[in-house]
Amino acid sequence: MFVITQTLKLDEFEGWEGCWIKFNSCTMRELQTADLKADGNPSENIGKQNKFLADHFVDGLGWNGAEKVKINKNDLENMPLPIYMKCVSFLVEVVNKGIPQS
Repeated sequence: MFVITQTLKLDEFEGWEGCWIKFNSCTMRELQTADLKADGNPSENIGKQNKFLADHFVDGLGWNGAEKVKINKNDLENMPLPIYMKCVSFLVEVVNKGIPQS
């Protein structure tokens, strides 16, 4: 398997300046089998998204309201919703950038 590690910078969020999350990019096959559609059982969909993020997580630095703290893959599902959704979009966008446009 080939790996590209990319960093999602979280500077746009107040208090999160200098914070980041690193992910290994997913492959096209992983994206196809991840089934991240928003239909069906909401709990099942969230579980799939959590696993998808955790499987590609490398490292991170976040803000707990008082100080910057190290992020681990188990913290991802407890991120503020705007950051959580940005993580999912970031991983999908990394894959989409590699698809030639016709």
